[in-house]
Amino acid sequence: MEPTGPVGTATIGKGLLTLSHLHAESLRFSDQTFVQYGVTDRLQLGFGYLWQRGGVWRPLANYALVTERRDRPSFTAGLMHDSLQGGREGYFLSVGKSLPKALPAPLSVYAGAAKITREARYRFVAGGNLRVARGVNLSVQYNGVDPTYGVGVRLGTIKQMPVSFSLLVVNGNTFGSEATFRARLIGK
Repeated sequence: MEPTGPVGTATIGKGLLTLSHLHAESLRFSDQTFVQYGVTDRLQLGFGYLWQRGGVWRPLANYALVTERRDRPSFTAGLMHDSLQGGREGYFLSVGKSLPKALPAPLSVYAGAAKITREARYRFVAGGNLRVARGVNLSVQYNGVDPTYGVGVRLGTIKQMPVSFSLLVVNGNTFGSEATFRARLIGK
């Protein structure tokens, strides 16, 4: 729900580290921490840590197979964990596109398929991110089971690195929150 950058693509960027923490009582693992690093402009690697029951580690990876241009969408594949439905591992393929002139405000959307371990079928996943004001975004994500809605606000910076906070409605019915911090570890 980070309010900077488009959804559905490897957006971290080379040399950037993103740390976020999600809390929502309705989740099987109500506290989750994510660390992601932009190895290149197309590849980001990281992990998710699910805090309850002694902790569960899950790998995260995104690779932009095709980068977005004005005349084409991006195609991204990766490893994930199903943070909203119990933390099981999975993989995904999505197509994403920024649509800066579709509405009066910039909009980014994505759609794709995800395969979660121990599930027989693929899930349809989708989402969108609409910038409604400078540093304020509205977002929606669908994980193939339930929607999550968010309002993300960029709170400011710490040593020129953005800090943001999102209020969420998780699984369509419970409030949650996410805090995100980005830091540049190597030069541009």
